Order: sequence, then C-alpha cells, then structure tokens
Amino acid sequence: MFTATLMLHPMAAILLILGGHPWAALATLASYLLLLWLGGNGMIAAMLLKPLEAPYARLLAPRWGERNVVVMLGLGLVRPDGTDDLQPIVLSHSRILEALRLHRNCVNCGKSCKLLITGGDTAGFGATEAAICAGLALELGVPGDDLILEPESLNTFRNAELTGRIVEAHGFDRIVLVTSAFHMRRSMMYFANFRIPCEASVADCLQAIPTPVPVGVNLAMVDIAIREHLGILRYWIYSALDLNPGPRGR
Repeated sequence: MFTATLMLHPMAAILLILGGHPWAALATLASYLLLLWLGGNGMIAAMLLKPLEAPYARLLAPRWGERNVVVMLGLGLVRPDGTDDLQPIVLSHSRILEALRLHRNCVNCGKSCKLLITGGDTAGFGATEAAICAGLALELGVPGDDLILEPESLNTFRNAELTGRIVEAHGFDRIVLVTSAFHMRRSMMYFANFRIPCEASVADCLQAIPTPVPVGVNLAMVDIAIREHLGILRYWIYSALDLNPGPRGR
C-alpha cells in the first residue's frame, strides 16, 4: 500500500519530464526520496505500530474458568512452488505455538479447554486454513476432542461473528484470543462488537528497525500497520452509520 504509492512517484516524474516540466519532476523525485527514507528508516513504522501493539502482551498467567476456549485467528495459507504442500503463512506459526501453549497451560491446571481454530479458504486452494492448522495441532499433541474448527470465515470480522455463535452454543465462560500484536486491537474491537468477552494473548509483535539507510522490512511493516489502521477507521465509520452487524437477536 505505502510501497505501491511510493512507486508512483518515479513514474510521475518521468511523465513530468516528458511533458516538459523538469522542476515539477525534480520536486516529485525529492518527495519520493523523503518518503522512502522516512518509511525505510523505521520512523513511520514505529509511529504506526505503537498504538496497535502497545496495549497488548502475551498472557503468561491465565485465570482459567470451568469451560475455557482458546481462539486462534489465522492469517492465510501458502503453497511453495512445485509442491502440493499447503502451509500456514509465516506469522501463523507463532499463533499456532501460542494457542498450543495456552491450551497446554489450561489442561495442566486441570481445567476443561477447547482450541478453536478459525479461517476459511481465503486463497482458493481447496482447503481451509482451519483444517490445515488443526492438522498441525493434532501432530503436536492436541487431542481431537479438544479441537473446534470454524472453516467459513474469510476475514477478521467474519471470524468474530462465527466465533460468537460457537461460543454461545458451547457456553464457554473463559475466552482467550490469540493473534499477532499488530492485529489484536482490530480483532478485539470486532469481538467486542459481537459481545464476546475475551482476553488477549499476543503470539508475536513487530518492531521497526532504526537505521539511517532505508530497508525493505520497515516498508513492509508500514504497509501492515496502515492496513490495520484503515480497518479500524472503517469499523468506526460503519459504527457511526449503524452499518456494522451485531450479535443475533439484537
């Protein structure tokens, strides 16, 4: 998003030169270099990530109830070139690990605990993310009876809506939500929209790399953070216009 916008600057500069506007082209290139430096040196990434991630942390000492569920939000699937092996995308692995850690913690405390894995076939691979991640959970020792799949959602808002129905049907009294720190604020807003009282436990966090020389990873983090802020803004606008669907029966 930010990176794609940056790439428009050189193309615009070329068109301005061809159109006989060299000073405008020079100003466009100067703005391109400034934005590239600010985005790539970590400054913008840090500013955008802090309000998303700062309120949340890993839940180290959960207070479990009698009927507990750990809800893991997925991020997508990838298929490496030349293979038929569907795998969770890179940041999904930390979410799986954190969800399994919490499930084991709950079981070790002698409590009943389910692991609810969300995610449909967002990439059109013919398999759902929930199913692929559940297969990994089984391989890593989670009993099949403890797994609940939500394989229909294609976005975070739908994750929250369908998870709310499952929580209501099972009567869980303790819900822990697992996702990446940059994604947690928006996720908690969506779950609150459907009146799902959950506690956050982050699986991973992003941290900008301060550097005088622009690096691509900082630009990638700017793109990720902008997408989250736009999602939050869209939710606020929809709420102001009363366009966000809420829990059934409202």
